[in-house]
Amino acid sequence: MGKRKRRKYYNGPDLTSNVELYPGDIFELTVDKITESGEGITYIDNNIPVLILGAITGEKLRVKVLRK
Repeated sequence: MGKRKRRKYYNGPDLTSNVELYPGDIFELTVDKITESGEGITYIDNNIPVLILGAITGEKLRVKVLRK
């Protein structure tokens, strides 16, 4: 069996510090592109990246904030 790929967590600056995001908020987003690891990427307010597993380019999604 092969090794499991470790998930990379974001360790950069807090991109949500100037935007009010609360658990339970819902956004309607469209997937812009696919990353090298196969995740779909889209943005909230054009500056907060959102990664979605199993997404397709151009797919419209309703995304719920679970935690900040």
